[in-house]
Amino acid sequence: ILVLATWPLAAAMLRAARATEVGCDNVLAPLTERLEQFSVMLNMISEQQLLSDRAKAVAYRDKDRDALRRAIQEEMGKRDFESALLLTDRMEEDFGYRQEAMVLRQQISERQNDAARKQIMDSATLINRLCSQEKWNEAYREAERLIRLFPAIEQVRNLPSEIDARRQQTKKQLIDAFHDASSRRDLDG
Repeated sequence: ILVLATWPLAAAMLRAARATEVGCDNVLAPLTERLEQFSVMLNMISEQQLLSDRAKAVAYRDKDRDALRRAIQEEMGKRDFESALLLTDRMEEDFGYRQEAMVLRQQISERQNDAARKQIMDSATLINRLCSQEKWNEAYREAERLIRLFPAIEQVRNLPSEIDARRQQTKKQLIDAFHDASSRRDLDG
């Protein structure tokens, strides 16, 4: 009797569970299908973005190269030759312009040498002026500063001995003038 009494109840519950399962499947099926569509669309967007980045790299290659050229010229103008050389290396590596990079390196080297020559000439003029004023210690300091900047240039390395030679020459002139004035009995001289 107990089984017969609960049998219709169990059957009703089983039908309700199946109806709920079918209802959930009916509700979840469109949602699952929509998520699969989103996944496909995201994959397509990702591929198009990658293609887009490659296309941009090709399309804007000339502009990128021109911007790099301008940057190199600006660095040379600011006398930042190391940065200019690094940008030149990048141009060779990224764009494959080996010949243009060689020409740019030569230009950088020439400008660097011109700047060094100008600095050496300016310092040599200053040293000459200091020697004329007989400010020997200041002249030696300027020569030492220049040697620290350009140790490989022989002309710069010879500056202390040139200053010393001028100092000795001035000393000799003063001694000769003293002896000449002494022989003439020129006390003021």
